[in-house]
Amino acid sequence: MRPVFSAFAAALQPAFEAADADVASKATEARNLATLQNFYEIVGRRDYQALGECLTPDMAFEIFGNQDLPSSGTSGFDNVVSALRENFDAVQPSSPVVESLVIQGDQAVLIATDRGAYTATGQAYYLRFILELRFRDGRIAHARQWLCSNMDA
Repeated sequence: MRPVFSAFAAALQPAFEAADADVASKATEARNLATLQNFYEIVGRRDYQALGECLTPDMAFEIFGNQDLPSSGTSGFDNVVSALRENFDAVQPSSPVVESLVIQGDQAVLIATDRGAYTATGQAYYLRFILELRFRDGRIAHARQWLCSNMDA
């Protein structure tokens, strides 16, 4: 288990609440928040096949910007799970931090930073990312991520 993902998942709730005074009345948004938290918990356990709990069968993702990850996008559950495994296994995150999270209906935007090291080389990284998510029936259907990597410390 990667405990940094557990802490990151837990930090999503207060970020979500900080952005909306009417948060208690929003069932769709709360369901999507729980899905996003579950996603990071599953990735932290490296239990990639359990991602069926939170990804649609036709899920697609794209990554834009300078990055040193094996995959920059794909679609279809099996392809996405394989690409996520490759990408998350390529890094050893040490301190992901939620900067903000806004969820409106079935769309979410998460802004965060992460520090860590690349698994293969041990080279340190520091990045900021914006992750846009679209949900369908309580699961993630599409993700687009913009990365700015190797920022100054």
